[in-house]
Formats: sequence, structure tokens, C-alpha cells
Amino acid sequence: MAADRDIFGKTPRRHANWDHRRGEPRTFALAWTIFLMLATLVMFSTLGAARVVTIDIYRPAVQALLLTITAGIVVLWPMTRLSQESPRTDICGSIARDLVVLLVPTQALIWPQTLRMLGAWPLSQTAALSVSQASWAIVIGGILALALIFDPRGRDIVRGAWMVVILLLVLGVPMLQVLLGAIGPAASTDHSAAAFMCSPLLAAFEILGDHDTPTIPTHWFAIGLTAFVGSILWATAWLVELARTKESA
Repeated sequence: MAADRDIFGKTPRRHANWDHRRGEPRTFALAWTIFLMLATLVMFSTLGAARVVTIDIYRPAVQALLLTITAGIVVLWPMTRLSQESPRTDICGSIARDLVVLLVPTQALIWPQTLRMLGAWPLSQTAALSVSQASWAIVIGGILALALIFDPRGRDIVRGAWMVVILLLVLGVPMLQVLLGAIGPAASTDHSAAAFMCSPLLAAFEILGDHDTPTIPTHWFAIGLTAFVGSILWATAWLVELARTKESA
């Protein structure tokens, strides 16, 4: 049987294989921290051309930063994990640890925007944006957990199919909304808001679209529905993993 090696070709010293390291968040946490630092540096570089940074200049830059971070959560994160060998046990636990790595620094970027010296966002909009991004991360995490549980061997075609499902959810749903007329000049305010909230990439712009207008019930209904779907996905993943663990015991 071939020796189990890491990406550098090394074999474990005190273990029979690298199972104890698969899915651990340390390397992922480092990569995510670097991603956040680079995204923040790019944002500040766009502000460098302005002699005086006003709130009207700062807010769009922060929105672009949050869009970049959200893309990292809903696209780059699952792409990274689906391209790796999944952990042998506690898949839901490993994905939950990933969520902590993703959401803690992201929330630390969102909430200070309520300060007057930064974005001066209303508390209701900040809370809506915070919960919306967390809810979408939970949805993607639930799908990712199911993908790793149902395909622990990491077959390329199966993992690719799961990634297509995620991309269709992130990009395909809003594109369909545009084709159906839910997004566009002719769409009503409520329909347009609901359509934008169907995409994690557009939700931030929808919630913060008018900084002087509080969130509307449509926003919170969409956020609650997203969180509910995420909880169903996680419950399903946990039950399936528990059943498979009992079968293998």
C-alpha cells in the first residue's frame, strides 16, 4: 500500500496516515487571513486617489470589499474544500470549524461600519447584512458537508457536479430572476428586493442600497428563509453522517 503523503511529499511521523490533519482549519485560517488582508489593501488602494475620503466615497469601497469577501465564502471556500481529500470522520465538525474561521473576521469587518468615522451605517442595516451573510455561509456549508459525506473518496466528476450546484445557486438564480423580469427597471420594489436577496452576492448591495432607508420586511423574510434552508441542510448532513458512522462501527 502506498504511503500517505502531504502536498510536500512528506509522510506523517507519529501517525499511520494524515487522517488527523484532513479538514483541519489551521492552514485554511492562514489562507483566509491572507485573502482578507489582500482584499482590504486593494480597497484602501482605491481610496488613495481621493485627497479627502468622504463617506460617499468610502461606502461604495466597503461594499465592494464585502462583495469580494462574500465571493470568497460562497465560491472560493467550497472550491477549495471540494478540491481536497475530505476528512475520514467528523465532516460536519470540520465544516463548522471552517465557518468559524470565515465568519468571525468577517463580522469584525461588518459591525464597526456603524461608527461615524467609518460607514455610519444604521444598526438595522448592519444587523441585516451580518445575519444575511452568516445565513448564506450556513447554506453553502450545509451543501459542502453533504458533498463530502456522500463522496468521501473525492471523485472529480462528483465533486465537480457539487460545485456546479453551488455556482447555480450563487449565480444561476439571480440570472434566472433577470430573465423572468424580477430584477430590472420594470420590477416592483418588493419583487426586486426579494430577487436580489436570492443571491449572496447581491444581498449586500440590496440591504445597503439606500443608506438612509431602514431594512424592509422583505429583507428579513428572505434572510429568515435562507437561515431555515441552511438549518435543514445541516440537519440532513448531520443525520446522514451519524447513520453512516453507525453503519461502519
